[in-house]
Amino acid sequence: MIQDERDDQQEPSKEELLDQILPGDGPLEQPPEWLETSPGMSEDELARQMAIDEDAAAEQGMTLEDVQLYHFGTNEADHEWDMVLDEDNQPAMMPRSLTTEERRERDLAKIKAMLAEQPDEFLDKLREASAPRVINFVIQNLIPERSVGFLVGESGAKKTFCALQMAICVAKGHHFGGLPVRKGSVLYFAPEDADGVKERYAGWVYSQNKNKPLDNLFIIAQPVPLHRDRELMKFAAKFNASPFFELEGNKPALVVIDTYSANSAGQKIGEQWREPKDNEPGRWVGGEPFTENNNDQAAILLANAQKLAEALDCAVVILHHSGKDATRGGRGASALKANSAFEITLSKHKDRDLFIFDHTKAKGSAMLERRAFRTKSVKLPPELVKAKREAMARMSAPGKDGPAAWHIGSNDTTLIVINEPELVKQDAGADEEKAAAQKVSKTQENALRLAQFVHEYNLTRKEKNYRTPKLTKGMLSDWARTGTDDPMDKMQFHRAFEHATKKQILIKMAGDETLTAMNEAIPLLGGIKDNDPRPTDWGNKPDDGADDLNDF
Repeated sequence: MIQDERDDQQEPSKEELLDQILPGDGPLEQPPEWLETSPGMSEDELARQMAIDEDAAAEQGMTLEDVQLYHFGTNEADHEWDMVLDEDNQPAMMPRSLTTEERRERDLAKIKAMLAEQPDEFLDKLREASAPRVINFVIQNLIPERSVGFLVGESGAKKTFCALQMAICVAKGHHFGGLPVRKGSVLYFAPEDADGVKERYAGWVYSQNKNKPLDNLFIIAQPVPLHRDRELMKFAAKFNASPFFELEGNKPALVVIDTYSANSAGQKIGEQWREPKDNEPGRWVGGEPFTENNNDQAAILLANAQKLAEALDCAVVILHHSGKDATRGGRGASALKANSAFEITLSKHKDRDLFIFDHTKAKGSAMLERRAFRTKSVKLPPELVKAKREAMARMSAPGKDGPAAWHIGSNDTTLIVINEPELVKQDAGADEEKAAAQKVSKTQENALRLAQFVHEYNLTRKEKNYRTPKLTKGMLSDWARTGTDDPMDKMQFHRAFEHATKKQILIKMAGDETLTAMNEAIPLLGGIKDNDPRPTDWGNKPDDGADDLNDF
């Protein structure tokens, strides 16, 4: 054992030290008479003190036992035992005082252990938000729940007929074109033509549903306040507060807005609510008048539409007109398609009873194949026909009948969609026409490339004081076939050259037949632009990068 140099007494062992510190099993000695002792607490005082201690512990989010255990743990002796070798090279235990840093680390470890046992609501929310969520659909693989998307098409593409058929299938709990649906209430907002939608729905009810309207499909003439999120949430709260929509099968599943433009017409987008102050009432301030081409406004409207979908736990389908180029989706702001969860594009068919149904954007599923739907004429309800005839009777008599007279018809029928998709039948010459159109487009592009090269060659020749050879058709042909990254074959060059000279973009000079490019005539080619435009494009107009979408 290690001997103290100051005396011959042996160092106490760990067990001996513990016996000295901790009380033994025998009775405790009574304190001496000269030591004054305070009177003990009564049971009532002890209970009051216990209640105070429990309240203090509860404020810290702990129980009284946890506090007592923590205090006991912090009163540990600030030393620990180290294993050392004595003079005889035998292992021995020696007490060593803890450093300040070691005591701090010990206390921090205990605090961390205690905190680890306490619930962390923020962390629980993060974990809950990160957990995968199954994507459910209102119409399987087509319209996801709690999403916003578009039904796009040109005028006459039967957008309203298609949207109404979707609404009927969801409200009735019947498949749409073979796709399963989630049954629920449908809110069809038609600020553009509510009476027309109601008449078409009446035709379906009379001819297909034994003249029994669906009790969970509502056609509403007013617009949805997508421009003001404050009013939109009040709007959604009215539906959520109705006992009808709380019943199973009546909860909103689909909201239809017909159309995007009509719903937002006359509204100011980006308004902010100013709270009442002093004697001034609360009011909306700021904002800009709605325009279809504004991407910022489109993003605000779609964000609010998403809030509506979340608040009602449903999907939102917005009808919208296509632009001049139907392949680019809806007209106006590009943010509409970019910020939407799905897009359906409708187009006309040669057969007027058919319309083409294209699934052009999807999230959470693969896009469906292209299909066609057929429409058919059905009778309107007798009471509606009678009302329409009474309205006609109050009008003047028609003019004389003749070859050019308009055919008014009886106005006692409407169209409905047959809920069975068909394969799209292409005309026999459709592929040939498409190939011919692509060939013309490629010829125009090659003609523009020839004109660009001729123009640049002549500019370079001018800078060199005309010391280089004049450009001829043969030299241009050699460049087109071997001097470019996208070479033309002999037939492609011939077509492009003939097209350029016919449009007077390239001119053969009299005598030596040298070539000159008429740069101001390039727009006659129909607005072709290279992927990497050269300075000679579009009459040398500077490009400031503003409103690039309008260039097309």
